[in-house]
Amino acid sequence: ATGKPAASIGWLIGGLLAVLLMMANPLLAAEIQLSLDRNPVPINESFTLTFTADAEPDADPDFSPLEDQFEILNQSQSSQFSIINGKASRQVTWQLQVIAKQPGALQIPSIAFGSDRSRPFSVTVTNGAVRGKQGGEASLYLEAEAEPKNPYVQAQVILTIRVLSRVAFSGDLSQPEAPDAVIEKIGEDREFVALRDGVQFKVNERRYAIFPQKSGRLSIAPINLTAQLAAGGSGYGPFFRPSTRQQRLHSDPIELSVRPIPAQFTGKQWLPATSLTLDDQWLPAELKVPGGEPLTRTLTVKAEGVTAGMLPDLAAAVPATGDLKQYPDQPVTREDKTASGLVSQRQQKTALMATRPGAYTAPAVVIPWWNTRTDTLEWARLPARTLTVLPAPGMAVPEPPPTPAATPAPAAGARPPEIPPNGGVEEAPTPWVAYGLALFLGLGWLATALAWWHSRRGLTNLDAPTDPGRQTVGAVGESRAFKALERACRAHDPVAARKALLEWAAHRWPEASAAARLERLGMELGNEWSVLNRQLYAADASAWQGTGLWERFRSASSLSAKPKRATRATGELEPLYKS
Repeated sequence: ATGKPAASIGWLIGGLLAVLLMMANPLLAAEIQLSLDRNPVPINESFTLTFTADAEPDADPDFSPLEDQFEILNQSQSSQFSIINGKASRQVTWQLQVIAKQPGALQIPSIAFGSDRSRPFSVTVTNGAVRGKQGGEASLYLEAEAEPKNPYVQAQVILTIRVLSRVAFSGDLSQPEAPDAVIEKIGEDREFVALRDGVQFKVNERRYAIFPQKSGRLSIAPINLTAQLAAGGSGYGPFFRPSTRQQRLHSDPIELSVRPIPAQFTGKQWLPATSLTLDDQWLPAELKVPGGEPLTRTLTVKAEGVTAGMLPDLAAAVPATGDLKQYPDQPVTREDKTASGLVSQRQQKTALMATRPGAYTAPAVVIPWWNTRTDTLEWARLPARTLTVLPAPGMAVPEPPPTPAATPAPAAGARPPEIPPNGGVEEAPTPWVAYGLALFLGLGWLATALAWWHSRRGLTNLDAPTDPGRQTVGAVGESRAFKALERACRAHDPVAARKALLEWAAHRWPEASAAARLERLGMELGNEWSVLNRQLYAADASAWQGTGLWERFRSASSLSAKPKRATRATGELEPLYKS
């Protein structure tokens, strides 16, 4: 009985010794193999390192020694377990996609998996494309070129980038960078087929417009392409994922010599372009309007090879002249990005109003610009236009005052006119006549004062608000113009009424242009606005009656609505642009 426990203890001790001997035996450690998907490899192309262990290694691998000469792009791990003829086996695999940092004969160092290690391995990294078995060059190229090489400052430079390929790929293309330059992508990417040394390539092309902002040397940094290509072979890696390799390409840097503004350019604003046109349109086209109605001029400048911000201010190019007043609207700009570069446009609408009938001259418009194609100074011109403002319909043309007739000299020998005995001064009336005249004038003055008081009381009642809690206008200038309009209408003064309306509209719609305010007043006041403007050209301005305009101004629903920005009195317009 005592022999069996002793035998069991012996077997246990023997088993432990066997395990210890197996752990101590280096031949039983996990064996780690390293393989490459290709060798040699070109610089800027990735390749795959595969580490395979026939058993579970001692610990996770430490790949940091690789980072001295290689960049690790990604890594993955997989394991397989199989039983063959009753014998179990396990295989663990690590795959790393790396790219060399420099060409030459590089050493892949031994990688530690705890106490287990892989063996060192040598790889050759070439400085250029590796020729394949058929003698062909690499299947992916990157080209970049810029024209012109010596542009003027702020003139357009077209940068063209092309990726030429003979295999399917996906990748990221970096954006161009240049100091002191404005860069805009233009047009859509193009795809076409091209030949290089008799070899057909598929081409992906992208274009940029570059505008140097100062003269001197301008360096455009290299363009970088990171592409994923099929690795070849079966095309599939572990877990049936497509096997790919990464390739990096860099274009050469581009140097430009930027010229300053030439001395031959005499304009105030530098404007380099490949083409430029200037056009104007008039409404009405016959350049004739009745008095009180505006003419509308639309100026349009269109240029290729410049940004919209470089186009000149057309309102400043046409100064106001004499009795021809101008009310410019807000300019409208547009910028189209085509394959050949930027095409920019600036449009300016201006309302012109004459203060009296007659013929007026809209001055010529001249814009100097530099033609970058011919390298010459050119001028875009519009001739002067003659505008005719007719008298308002139904109104007489004002005639110049008659020249007083000269007193004829007395004929020779004629008697001079007789002089009254009192020296030509009329005798004063008798005292009772004087008293009667004074009494008559006093009574007339008193009647006038009573009539005025009665009319003012009626106006006060007319202006009284229906709501006792109604608030007054907050803007002092607008309230002042409102009261001035009321006085002018009561006094039947068309000049003062129009001036008060324009001042009131300027305070009510400060964001709107003068032309927009004129259009809004005409739309809201209707026929009364036309009658007021025509009266300004009439021979007898006193024939205008302001009651109709005042009642129209007060009764229109759109004029009586309260503005959002402040409380107001009845008769004010809504804001032109609502927030």
